[in-house]
Amino acid sequence: MKRLALTLPGGEIINPPAGLKPEFSNLGGFLTQLFSVAVSITVFLAFIWVVWGGFQLILSSGNKEELGKARERIRWALVGLIVTLLAYSITRYVSGIFDLKTSLPW
Repeated sequence: MKRLALTLPGGEIINPPAGLKPEFSNLGGFLTQLFSVAVSITVFLAFIWVVWGGFQLILSSGNKEELGKARERIRWALVGLIVTLLAYSITRYVSGIFDLKTSLPW
């Protein structure tokens, strides 16, 4: 039996919880974790872009050029979010069809 120990200032943690130790025993496990991180980052960035576009929309003061830029920013942020969620949904659907044992956190 392998024991995993983590030394921190103030003590030692023996066998940390499953969430603290990544399990990259194969390429599939690594890609699964990488994909979940990429989806999280993409959703966060899309939210930031929508908020930024909203501020631009509010601060455009009726300037048509600035208003157009703000609308484009919001539009492309939502398109990116939709593409990301579709990729995630398709991945989950295909893994369900082929009964793949993936451990995505959602």
